[in-house]
Amino acid sequence: MRLSPLSLLLPALALSGCEEEVLKTLKTCRTNDAGYAVDKLSQLDVVHTMRLAHNHPAMKPVYGEYVGGIDALEIKSSKPKNAEGVWTVGSVEVLVAIPADDFDDYPSGKHKLAVVIYDSTDPSDATPYEVVQTLDPSKLDWDDASVRLWDKDDEDTEANADVKTAWWKFDFTDEIPADKGIKASTYVVGIRWFKDDAPLAGASEMKMDCGKNWYDFGDGNLRKGTDGKMTCTWPMLKVNTQLIVEKETCE
Repeated sequence: MRLSPLSLLLPALALSGCEEEVLKTLKTCRTNDAGYAVDKLSQLDVVHTMRLAHNHPAMKPVYGEYVGGIDALEIKSSKPKNAEGVWTVGSVEVLVAIPADDFDDYPSGKHKLAVVIYDSTDPSDATPYEVVQTLDPSKLDWDDASVRLWDKDDEDTEANADVKTAWWKFDFTDEIPADKGIKASTYVVGIRWFKDDAPLAGASEMKMDCGKNWYDFGDGNLRKGTDGKMTCTWPMLKVNTQLIVEKETCE
């Protein structure tokens, strides 16, 4: 029996239709993975900005005019071994602070802050993923704290202060491509201040090798801390990681 060209084409069309239907039913599913939380490792010891460090008499002659700064740290990837899917950073939370005396009059929608993520063990030679947000204090839940404040007018850069603190979330789900994720075995996450240098952010003085600390004190150059040194500050961050898998249904 001789088959018509149309009868030969119909099965192929049917198969193509089935494949298209399957593709349409797949969803991008994100499941939370073990991340990094500095508050589980240490405590809030100081609130600061990079300008306060930059303006210290010992620093200003070295770094010149302030153009904004970065305080960052290395984090080892926590991707489970043999895990399917793409491992990524879903969001980062920063502990921001406002002096208690300034809180009621603190401007909303004026000060910007950024979180940067470098998918590299050497951020000085990498372009970061970056999310910039403008602070609206009314959108956050604030707690009272009494900690040291790096004061630009104090040569010792330490003074006690009553402050309000809150965790501020920066969402990276639309910034880091879902098909790429974070591939480096050790990546770098940090806070970036702009020239107006606000708001303050919390930091810990936990004893950890300063060679895992990266900073820009305000001249636009990212530097690694001193290997073996154990006296440096670490930004208070919560890094929430995820596994991304394509499935028909998300749990």
